[in-house]
Amino acid sequence: MPPAIISLEIHKTGEKPRSYRFDEAEITLGFAGDCKIRLEPQVTGGAVLRLRTHAQQPATLAPSGAPAVFRLNGNFCGASHPVRSGDIITAANYVIKVIGVQGPVAAPLSAPPAGLEELAERIALRLVWE
Repeated sequence: MPPAIISLEIHKTGEKPRSYRFDEAEITLGFAGDCKIRLEPQVTGGAVLRLRTHAQQPATLAPSGAPAVFRLNGNFCGASHPVRSGDIITAANYVIKVIGVQGPVAAPLSAPPAGLEELAERIALRLVWE
């Protein structure tokens, strides 16, 4: 199964934008030292967002710690929310643009399962005969 992909662009006031790309189904970002993407200032128990991709479903963004710190498209992010490309997350002096979120996708079959071609041929012959 191809991996999930999460792409973000982070803008901090007074600094150049930074781009991130993860081939993971879940990442964390926030003001805690154990986050995949650490925002400043880091504090013990700081606010954290979990960004998760799901197969065949929209990605979700869920806060923990101090949820009132983060906004998603201008609204406080106090519970789990669907997130998609183009959404904007803000916190303190950060603007985080979601460039892309894609869950793992099942790889297409390289060849039909054994016997499927024969079954399709029988069905086609039967339809023609009737």
